[in-house]
Amino acid sequence: MHTIDCEMVGVGYMGSESALARVSIVNYYGEKLFDKFVKPKEITLFLIATDFDKVQREVQELLKEKLIIGQSPGFDFKALELEWPATAIRDTAQYYYLSFFLDRTDHAGSQKQGY
Repeated sequence: MHTIDCEMVGVGYMGSESALARVSIVNYYGEKLFDKFVKPKEITLFLIATDFDKVQREVQELLKEKLIIGQSPGFDFKALELEWPATAIRDTAQYYYLSFFLDRTDHAGSQKQGY
């Protein structure tokens, strides 16, 4: 079981479109498995980021055959241009009772101190 979180940046005129900028994945124990900045296709010079296609392949391999838990992970998979079986996804936004126990400001990349 893993948790995924993607962060977006505004691209295009006045930031009118969203592009994938960062992907973070942690396992059941909160251990960071993957945390990379992504060079959006629209940006030509981004010194600290990894190419989108490389990140997409790495994420797909890492999550293969895993149960994915996240806050609206459908948006994350859309940003990664990946399709995932609905039976392998648990969307915390769909579980009302969890909102009483979870800090909604927490992100997968920041679940452990120092991220």
